[in-house]
Amino acid sequence: MEEAVKTNIRAPKRLDYIDMAKGIGIILVIIGHISFVETHILVWISAFHMPLFFTIAGIMMAVKQPDFTDVKGLISRRVRNLLIPYMWFSVLYFFMDILNLYIENITIENFYVNLISSLTFYGKSVMWFLTALFLAEVYFILLKSRLKDSIVAICVFVIAAVCVLLVTAVPLFGANSSASLWATGAINFIKTFIRAGIVLPFVAAGYFLWKPMKKLIHFKGVGTASDNKKTVFNGIKPMEALLGIMLTVLCIAVSMKNWSVDTNNMILGNPLLYYIGGIAGSFGTLLLCKVIPGIGLLKFFGKNSLIVMATHLDCYILWAGIKITLILAGLIPMRGFVITTLFVIFTLLFESICIVVINKFFPFMLGKRWNFKGFVKGN
Repeated sequence: MEEAVKTNIRAPKRLDYIDMAKGIGIILVIIGHISFVETHILVWISAFHMPLFFTIAGIMMAVKQPDFTDVKGLISRRVRNLLIPYMWFSVLYFFMDILNLYIENITIENFYVNLISSLTFYGKSVMWFLTALFLAEVYFILLKSRLKDSIVAICVFVIAAVCVLLVTAVPLFGANSSASLWATGAINFIKTFIRAGIVLPFVAAGYFLWKPMKKLIHFKGVGTASDNKKTVFNGIKPMEALLGIMLTVLCIAVSMKNWSVDTNNMILGNPLLYYIGGIAGSFGTLLLCKVIPGIGLLKFFGKNSLIVMATHLDCYILWAGIKITLILAGLIPMRGFVITTLFVIFTLLFESICIVVINKFFPFMLGKRWNFKGFVKGN
């Protein structure tokens, strides 16, 4: 609370629909890393599952209404909440790579590539997400602290356009370099800032579009007769549900047109379709989460999505979920959908254990601070 006062930020209670949307997003991240899921599903997931987290970051800035003149305070919070976890999980990855090197799961060259990726903030594996989110938020904070909203929107467009042009027109930035390890590291360091510029529009969209959208769907006479009056849908506001469905359908249609994208490697396809699909899918998911009943498991994994993001792939948790499912599939005939569902269930079960362990014994990995009274959650 003291930190919230210092940076002039309101500290609202957690928003269930935000946590549920993050829960859905992190489950889609897990599914996206299962290579034999049906191709069209993977294409649709890739269109918005990562943009969703960047959009939510922008929405949370709009909800908390920070004092953008306190640039130092705002950035220091991002350092604690994003870069400190990046550092600790990168250290964990380093020791995992030593193990992988010992059991010959990776080569010595892979080991050095991973190490350089971590040191240059390009990020090994899923760690790219934390540095991309940190830098995108910093870009937005710096723009908002100095410029009017209309000028900020123009600057965001220009920054994104330049970054997209770099990765589409300059082969050095748009593909993996075959140069030396150190040259590749230097190129990837630059690409880290370019990638943040590419995802910046999602942060801006979350900040600028959420409030106008809420006003639109709550406009008197458009949705329900009264915003506080329950409907025949047991409290569901038809306009929110309809708009959520329409945006989700738009995301599906755009993703099938643009085909598979990869925000990490900056493979965007048609940039316009990339942004339309990402924003439509993000807001569609958020609106649908606003109108469906609260689901405790989604909220739990949404609150702990950073842990799931950081551990599911490189800490053998997804691998364990797949192995157990394949053993069961060898004993009991199963359809593909059932197999995928079991993959996710077992992975989330193992992740639940990981979440409890990290929150209880290693909270410093999440940027939470320690004092003599116990662990204090960093804001």
